[in-house]
Amino acid sequence: MEIMIKQKEWPVEIIRSRRRRKTVSAKLQDGVLVVRAPAKMSEAELRPVIANFQKRMAKRHLPHTDAELVQLAKEMERVINGRLPPYTIRYVTNQNKRFL
Repeated sequence: MEIMIKQKEWPVEIIRSRRRRKTVSAKLQDGVLVVRAPAKMSEAELRPVIANFQKRMAKRHLPHTDAELVQLAKEMERVINGRLPPYTIRYVTNQNKRFL
């Protein structure tokens, strides 16, 4: 049972560093995926890593509006065959933590 999250494509900014040897890191900054990579890493090596970061960031990206949240709830309802139809779903302003 997997929910398909629409993969969002952010503009990518690549920062290469001579000091970096092996690791690649990425973070979202003002809607831009900033990727830090070793200077010697080729574009061919970096391309699948960036695609993986795009996919991971899309999973973390939450809907911003109540309408997007309702759309996600409808998708989830479809996945579980309508066993738990949402009546009302919206963001609240007084929730500071998420308990699982």
